[in-house]
Amino acid sequence: MMAAMGAVDELTFEELVETLAAFEQENEPSDVDRAIHRGAVERRLMAILSAGNRDAERREFVRVPGELTARIYRNDEAVIARVRDLGEGGVRLTSAWAPAQGSVIEIELILKSKPAMLHPPRAQGQVAWVRPFGEEYELGLAFHAHDDGHRRRMRRVVVELLRRLPPPGLH
Repeated sequence: MMAAMGAVDELTFEELVETLAAFEQENEPSDVDRAIHRGAVERRLMAILSAGNRDAERREFVRVPGELTARIYRNDEAVIARVRDLGEGGVRLTSAWAPAQGSVIEIELILKSKPAMLHPPRAQGQVAWVRPFGEEYELGLAFHAHDDGHRRRMRRVVVELLRRLPPPGLH
């Protein structure tokens, strides 16, 4: 059962995650009240996860740290990358390959614990930035022209990653 909108600030991290998960399980179209409630839950989760990081607080979508493996594609060659954080709108990765900023590349998430997702989430992303990261590179991808199906898959992955996180200390 979803909490009333006014009570979002009083929900624990776990309750916020489960409320977001409940939104993902709904099969009916969202109405204005549910959309507003979902937005309030997402903003509260972003505030908790960002813990004062102003750049993260300005994001449009919840970004969650994650330990996932991904494949990024350079022409026909797959390069293994590590997901640092992920959201509906983009991903931060580390990789041995540094694609050019502004280029559009293909990414495929490798999910271990989601048997219901027989087809791993795959999307195009535009390289927003690249910087050295030890002996590798860190890069940010903004998902490129994603449709409703892609957004739903990404939201489900985000909820799954949120469920794996230990509750952060509230500030």
